[in-house]
Amino acid sequence: MNKIFFSDLDGTLLTTDKKISPKTREALDRWLADGNLLAISSGRPLPSVKEVMAVNGLIGKNIFGIAFNGGQIYDTVTDKILLEKTIPLDEVKTIGMLAKENGIYCHTYNDSHILSPRKGKETDFYTVTIHLPINVLPDFPEGVTKRPPKFLCIDPDLEHDLDGFADLIMSKLPDITCVKSNRYLLEVFPSSSGKGAAVKDFCALTGTDINDSYAAGDEQNDLSMIEAAGHGIAMINGNPMLKERADIITPFDNDHDGLAGILVDIIEHRL
Repeated sequence: MNKIFFSDLDGTLLTTDKKISPKTREALDRWLADGNLLAISSGRPLPSVKEVMAVNGLIGKNIFGIAFNGGQIYDTVTDKILLEKTIPLDEVKTIGMLAKENGIYCHTYNDSHILSPRKGKETDFYTVTIHLPINVLPDFPEGVTKRPPKFLCIDPDLEHDLDGFADLIMSKLPDITCVKSNRYLLEVFPSSSGKGAAVKDFCALTGTDINDSYAAGDEQNDLSMIEAAGHGIAMINGNPMLKERADIITPFDNDHDGLAGILVDIIEHRL
């Protein structure tokens, strides 16, 4: 029976300088050569996930992308979105209004752009890694005409209480979930979405037993994924909460091929 490996990008599969090391790439190649499936699962928007996959040659049979914290599942062979979950436009307006009232910077997305209330330190911080153009909507979120997969709140100087803001959103909108992808970023997406839901959705789409799934991550937004998969893997450099709930903790961090040995152990039936 073929297996599925779900991997987060930042802090997990990628090194600090946003690369896949040769040793980790060799392990991925062995994984795929054995007929297993690979799903890159990230909070990043789909164009950014596709960029990383293209740069690293991760396009082809049995390779998939999961973007927006499970909001989109993408097939690299057909270049098609297989499944999408989005925020209703009335809830988009509510999230935008709450952000304005509380002085929190939030933006959302269309198919090709970041949709933002302004450019500034938050967009500068974000676009160092996420190479998407910005469409400024001065009356944001007015002008958002298509249901987006998520919002992202950014606090590069740690000036605001993102955890408190998350609680506020979820108290107003019970169908919305908020989790951090790091201490600067708050992910806001439909409760039917999330990386854990994507694990279940993807296993159903591919007819794979969830017990044959493995998922690796390092941050709060990866928790649902490692809990949903048959085998949850936390990076040793990850959030302590994640490590407490994981089945496996990598012996090395993301800058020292933390996933490579795990993948080889699974291939060789040691895990």
